[in-house]
Amino acid sequence: MAEVLGGRAVRQVRLLLSVLKPGNHVPYAGPAAAFGTSVTSAKVAVNGVHLHYQRTGEGEHAVLLLPGMLGSGETDFGPQIKNLNKKLFTVVAWDPRGYGHSRPPDRDFPLDFFERDAKDAVDLMKTLKFQKVSLLGWSDGGITALIAAARYPSYINKMVIWGANAYVTEEDETIYQGIRDVSKWSERTRKPLETLYGEYLSALAASGSVPHLNRAWGEGSSGPTFPCRLHTQTCERVTVAFDARRQTQPASTFCK
Repeated sequence: MAEVLGGRAVRQVRLLLSVLKPGNHVPYAGPAAAFGTSVTSAKVAVNGVHLHYQRTGEGEHAVLLLPGMLGSGETDFGPQIKNLNKKLFTVVAWDPRGYGHSRPPDRDFPLDFFERDAKDAVDLMKTLKFQKVSLLGWSDGGITALIAAARYPSYINKMVIWGANAYVTEEDETIYQGIRDVSKWSERTRKPLETLYGEYLSALAASGSVPHLNRAWGEGSSGPTFPCRLHTQTCERVTVAFDARRQTQPASTFCK
């Protein structure tokens, strides 16, 4: 048995940041066209909200791409949507509720928002009639993937995560606070999200995950723990890939 936990890669991740009836699909004309006509974009009603997703490929192996904080399928996974083998995989990139084109509603952060996202993600794929899926998640999407795999093990095939974390240190909290001011971001990081959110980006970044972290910090003397650390995922094999530039820090974790 292996307990899959993210490392402190959150530091790099945060600094880079770089009423319809259920099942009714609404075509959406958006930036997906940039990746070719084989990419479709739609919204579907799931758990009381309309979740936006992009879909491409015709393979038997279904893969869900889970973006990081503030991100969306189009901003976080453009290369994967374009380049993953469409004969082997059916690729779905989603926007979690309150992010990207999955608005309204605006994003909120109850204490269980990671678990809510995990349920939304799994229920989205079930609504799209996939029998089993693999997960690729980074940053907050990696945390969501860990929870989904632990809560719905029979539904998850394989999983790749990177830039996820299972706990938050005081240093991490300081970094979280530092990214709340979008004027301090690099143009490369800020521009795609400004295009996506417009003026709403500043308010969204200012809310972020920080209120959740601050509440969690007060609940225990050892610091806050993300929900994924409270779940144990059994894997037949775990592979950890290291960034050659930072060989002491895992870049990705593969669970099979």
